[in-house]
Amino acid sequence: MCEPVDTSGVKVKPTKEEDLVSWPKASARVEYGQVTVTIAGVQIAYGASDMNQARDTARYELAMWAWHLRRPLRAEVVDPEGQWVIEVDEHGYAIDQTSRPARWWRKKK
Repeated sequence: MCEPVDTSGVKVKPTKEEDLVSWPKASARVEYGQVTVTIAGVQIAYGASDMNQARDTARYELAMWAWHLRRPLRAEVVDPEGQWVIEVDEHGYAIDQTSRPARWWRKKK
């Protein structure tokens, strides 16, 4: 039978926000008809019928990995319109940390 370990005297180094989402490294590449999600160096490709479905698939897959690993993820997403960062918490909720760039013809002058 194991004795309980007394951890009352153990000091824990506080973690920084960037430490929480630095592993595993995650990214997504969204292209016309295909999404490639990379988690810790492993690439997984998915098909998509249009750009909106491709973006939704990238967000969904990143959220599922964060939920599976029970830790937050920060991923750089690249698509034909530019790049931005998505942060996903350990419960699978995704939030854009930077907004997607607008198409050049939609920019205000």
